[in-house]
Amino acid sequence: MCILIVDDCSPLRKRLKKVIEGMNPDFMIIEAATGAEALKFLKSFVPETVVLDISLPDISGIEILKEIKLNKPDTRVLIFTNHPSPEFRERCIKLGAEYFFDKSVDYRNMLDLFGRNFQE
Repeated sequence: MCILIVDDCSPLRKRLKKVIEGMNPDFMIIEAATGAEALKFLKSFVPETVVLDISLPDISGIEILKEIKLNKPDTRVLIFTNHPSPEFRERCIKLGAEYFFDKSVDYRNMLDLFGRNFQE
C-alpha cells in the first residue's frame, strides 16, 4: 500500500510514518510538507490512502481533497487537522473524505484505523 502524508509539521509526519511503518513495513509512505509537493506527487503516483491536513502553507487541504477526488476518486482520504469544526467536517465529508480526525484527540483513533482496516 502507498500512503501519502501531507502536513507542514515535519515531526508529526515523521512520527506518523514511523508508527505506520511499524504496523506494516511493506507500506510505502511518502511525505509532503506543502500542497504543491502533494499535487506533484499525485501527478505521478496513485496512493491508496492520503492523510491530509487542512492547513498547509500554500494550498488548502480542502483544495487538495477536491483535486484527489476529481482525478483519483478511489484514493481514500483521511483528514487529520487541528480545525475540527463541524463546518469543516461536513464540507470534507461532502467532498469525499472517508474520515475526519481531530489531531488533538483522535491520533490514536486514526492509528487504530490503520491497524484494523488497512492491513489487507
